[in-house]
Parts: sequence; structure tokens; C-alpha cells
Amino acid sequence: MRPTDPRELLHPVLPAETYRRLGIAPPRPPQQFAPGGPVSSAGTPFVTGRAVTGVVPNPLPSPPLPTVASAPVPTPPSAPVPSAPTWPAAPSGPPRRDRSVAIVMGATALIIAIIIGATWYILANRGSDDEQQIRDVVAAETTALNNRDLAALIGTRCSADALLLQQQFTAQTFAAEIDSTLGPSGRWKVTVGQVRIDADAGTATAEETTVPIGSASIVAQTITDTATLRKESGGWKVCVSSSSVR
Repeated sequence: MRPTDPRELLHPVLPAETYRRLGIAPPRPPQQFAPGGPVSSAGTPFVTGRAVTGVVPNPLPSPPLPTVASAPVPTPPSAPVPSAPTWPAAPSGPPRRDRSVAIVMGATALIIAIIIGATWYILANRGSDDEQQIRDVVAAETTALNNRDLAALIGTRCSADALLLQQQFTAQTFAAEIDSTLGPSGRWKVTVGQVRIDADAGTATAEETTVPIGSASIVAQTITDTATLRKESGGWKVCVSSSSVR
């Protein structure tokens, strides 16, 4: 293999006319080789614009590819996760009952207790209620006598006594009768003693002590008798016609 003419290194810069004037045969056209590319007239390949002989230089390291900093992929904002509702802490201890239910139950129990108590009181004190009514009607009779009031007196007497009084007296003759017995300013003071009641028969007796008050009185100082009473139309009435003087 002939040595390479230095002027050949100018290939392919010089035109063919210049080679002719220099008396140099133009170099052969470069041959194409798949792996190596064009070669010089000496058959050596051109590398980076110049022919080399025999020795294949170490390949130049490939320049590092520019590193393209990848832009961070924006993360879409995540939807806020709703927090769980906060419930008030349950009260410690046993569960509380509905107050309205407790109030209704308490009121019902109270009403039942009142009804039972009232019924028991009425049954237990029926006799004493009757006794108080008897004492009250005797006091009303005494007041009617002291006031010389015939109509009020008839209201305290049983039906048999009321009929007799209406037959015997008028309002004027009744007042005159009391005045003649006690005096114009006289009156009676009556004290009721023991009362006996026969509820089944509807009769009762009451011990009475009558004391006349007044200087013109013509009756005895003290009269003790037993008044007889009857229950008529739901109320107790005095029956003088059934009384006995001791």
C-alpha cells in the first residue's frame, strides 16, 4: 500500500481542475461501506474529514445526552374528606327516662292514691259525718227557737213535726209562745251529749242538756232529754214528737 499524499488530505475540498494543475491524479470516488462510510484513494476510511491508516482509533465517547429535567406532574388537589360528625358523649350512668312519661305516671299514681284515700275516709267516717250533721241540725233548731223563727224551725224538723207546727202556730203566735215561756229576752243554751246512730233504720238519738237563759223564764233551770232524729231526703231532722223528757 502506497503512502498517502498529504495533498490528498484536501479531498474533497479541491476541485478536479486543481488536481490536474498540480499533476496529481484526482482521488478515486469514495466507496460506500455499510459500517465505515467513505474511504480515501488508499482504501482507508475517512473519519471526521481525514483519512487514517491501518489503526482504528478508539471511538470517541458519545456525548452524554442532555438530561431534560422532567417537570413534576402536578398532582390534582384531592377533594377534602369530610370528617365524621362529632357526637356529644353519652352521659354516664343508667339511661334517663323520658320526663314526660315519669310525670304522667306520677300524676296518675297520685290521683289513684287520692281516690282510694277519699273512699276510705268516707267509709271509715260515715258515722262521724252523720253525727256532725245531727249536732248541726240541733244547733240550727236552737237558733230558730231563740230567734222566734217558725219557718226556720220547721226546716229542722221531720215531716210529722213540721205538719203539727204548721197546724198549731202562725209566725206571730209562735213568737208569742216563746216569749211567754222564756220571757221577751230569754233564750236557750243546748249542749249535745252522746249521739247514737242506727244507719240501717235511718234513726238516731242525741242526749241534750237545755239551760234557759233569762230572768223571766218560767221553765226549770236545766232540762235533760233525749231527742229523736230521722233521716229524710238525705238529711237528719229532729222529731220532737218522739223525744222523751227525763
